[in-house]
Amino acid sequence: NSSSEKLRIQSGGGISFNGDTAAANALDDYEEGTWTPGMDTGTVAVAAGGTYTKIGRTVHLTVTLYQFSDTSSGNAVVITGQPFNASSQQVGTVWLRRTTSSGKGWICITGNAANNKLEIQRHSDGNDMGQTLLHSDVAHSTPYMNLTITYQTT
Repeated sequence: NSSSEKLRIQSGGGISFNGDTAAANALDDYEEGTWTPGMDTGTVAVAAGGTYTKIGRTVHLTVTLYQFSDTSSGNAVVITGQPFNASSQQVGTVWLRRTTSSGKGWICITGNAANNKLEIQRHSDGNDMGQTLLHSDVAHSTPYMNLTITYQTT
């Protein structure tokens, strides 16, 4: 049984562990909540998720989207409404079900903090990544998109 310090409440806010006294290392923010995604083009419904966890500056989002109103245009699939602006371009994952795309993708958050959006990029049969996922790529009667992303906020 050790008598060393295990937890410290910092005078400036936050907590630190195991004798660490540096304010920069203190956990000063934790939040859980929901978010409502939208689309730049058309509308979409939320099947599951729409949740986030924020620890310090790190934000983790999850959501499952379906009922895309636009499954035919050449516009990029751009999701709006994330709860916190990103500090820079970040990458996450998306799993596309019932689409005409390859079924795998990654997510790019635009770096414009005043107008943050999630722009979906996709694989092309294992070739170069970075092709924009278009609404016509989700051309199916019941497309689904499972999205999970972790990013740093401003």
